[in-house]
Amino acid sequence: MKILRVDLHNPNPKAIAEAVQCLRRGGILVYPTDTCYGLGADMTNPISVDKIYKIKERQDKKPLSVIIKNVNQLKKYALVDNNQEAILRKYLPGPFTFVLLSSDYKTFKQSSIGIRIPEYKITRLISDKFYTPYATTSANKSGYDPCYNLDCILAQFENAQYKPNLILDVGELLKNPPSTVVDLSQWPPHIIRQGSGKFDFEEK
Repeated sequence: MKILRVDLHNPNPKAIAEAVQCLRRGGILVYPTDTCYGLGADMTNPISVDKIYKIKERQDKKPLSVIIKNVNQLKKYALVDNNQEAILRKYLPGPFTFVLLSSDYKTFKQSSIGIRIPEYKITRLISDKFYTPYATTSANKSGYDPCYNLDCILAQFENAQYKPNLILDVGELLKNPPSTVVDLSQWPPHIIRQGSGKFDFEEK
């Protein structure tokens, strides 16, 4: 595992470029998010996605959420009507995961996908350069606690059979609440998990 030390508030463009290249080559990236450290992979590359399940030692193939660059990019992969788009543009970027029906079964094997557009500098920079959706799932083995620092990541993966290729280390992360998960695949929308984001909906 290669480790790159990155300034959280002023990330080196070369480090972001190396992270993007890691994803493009089918590698697995550990990167900071607005909650904990996450594992990233090119969601259009099934081999990369399979690597994440092996690294996490996750047997049930639980669907992965994805980070999307913007709502316009999202429309390539999910069914979005006018009502849904209005909600997405109101709350994103922000601490939300929105569940939508997939329109790209080649990329996403399940009927629905959870999408995120975090208001977080490093994830946004990666999205701007990578151009395609990338996975976001906590950087820990299944059944273990999420990681908020490099020591935790190394303790779980350094001696594992399957491990990430590149780690962007920004130091200790704040232990923020998880994102609020909202199901937009049905109408009216409903909250699946209440997290840090406040979601208000009144049907007109």
